[in-house]
Amino acid sequence: LRRSFTPAFEIAPSEQADPVAEMRFRATERFVLSEVTARQPYALLRARREIACARADVVAIRLVAAGRATGLAGAAAFAAEAGDLVFLDLTQTLEWRAAPREDPAADITLWLARSVLSRALGEEGDLHGWVVRSGAPAAALIGACLRSLAASASRCAAADLDALALGVVDLTARALAPARISGEPGPLDTFVSLRRHIDRNLTSPKLDADSLAKTFGLSRATLYRLFEPVGGVASFIRKRRIERAHAILTDPALADRRVAPTAYGVGFKSLVTFARAFEEAYGVTPAAARRAARSGAPVPAPATALEGSLASCLMRLRP
Repeated sequence: LRRSFTPAFEIAPSEQADPVAEMRFRATERFVLSEVTARQPYALLRARREIACARADVVAIRLVAAGRATGLAGAAAFAAEAGDLVFLDLTQTLEWRAAPREDPAADITLWLARSVLSRALGEEGDLHGWVVRSGAPAAALIGACLRSLAASASRCAAADLDALALGVVDLTARALAPARISGEPGPLDTFVSLRRHIDRNLTSPKLDADSLAKTFGLSRATLYRLFEPVGGVASFIRKRRIERAHAILTDPALADRRVAPTAYGVGFKSLVTFARAFEEAYGVTPAAARRAARSGAPVPAPATALEGSLASCLMRLRP
């Protein structure tokens, strides 16, 4: 487990050895489907260190297939039994503890970029740690689809798996629409709105903590607290700008786009600062990434990715 989940998660320090578990996953560019079966208890942690090290705007639909799961989603405790669904958000802290009962602990998880789920669900709100009980018809239906998807994933081509996984997401949105959480906006709702505002305004060189605080009527202390789990406001904005620039420079349809206009177009004021940040993130210069895309060579992945691990696949999921 440690090899598969690091650096996105850490095995709880109280566990003296890497828990013995069977781990399988199938990944495409848009989805990761994983299965874990364990005969002994194990715990996964996603603390601020892991969020900063392996930043991923990823959510998960997790079926507790057997055993029991307990833990903390942010500051809220949750408990899930076999047949329950749990929604997770990797921009938030998480403590997941799985324990076998009569049967080994098992889960089936569909991981996807947040934007894919938000397109289906609309304003996703505070889903982190939301448990849908097995007695609900929606949980039974979605759980059956996840089991079926897991059973057939190894036989599917990537395009077919994407189509089936997207169907599960659409079904999830429709099945859960009547049960969506309602009430006053919470911290995650505010963070979601802030993140969307950032994405819509990346091209503005005036986008910074002060402008966000003024636009949303937040104190700087509140703003910093909301962005602390993802490395801070300035770091988050820079990351999103680098990702936008990477998408432009590696898009064959935009092969004539040059580096400097791209850098300034996503809000960087200095070409030197942009080049340094880009190389830190992807391990190559912007010009090298552009040349690779134009020649048809593999596009460099983020330098922090671990080849072949579940964590690396989560960090490369695209919308």
